[in-house]
Amino acid sequence: MATDAALVAPHIIMVPGVRGVDQSRIAGKGFKVRILVEFIRSGLTPDDLVREFDLTLAEVHAGLSYYYDHQEELDAEIAEGAQFEAEFRKTLPRSPLRDEWERRHPPESAGG
Repeated sequence: MATDAALVAPHIIMVPGVRGVDQSRIAGKGFKVRILVEFIRSGLTPDDLVREFDLTLAEVHAGLSYYYDHQEELDAEIAEGAQFEAEFRKTLPRSPLRDEWERRHPPESAGG
């Protein structure tokens, strides 16, 4: 783990990120709290995350607790990531597989 990491809550560290924006992560795992929240929003349960990502239930709930304590900041980070992904996808060449994926998984509306 990065030597510049600082414990900010039980199981949660803050590490320097790109563009000068620090990132909250699960201590000892490097798993971003932002990603944890995105998985929960996609329908995974805390137990699913424990099984799939070598996390403990305490780590998952600590990440969710940190998210709720810093929701506005993390929601902005999630939105920025989604915007970056959308812009990046525009640069990719078209393919039948990509067209089919987008047909089955349309982007969410801006409202939510």
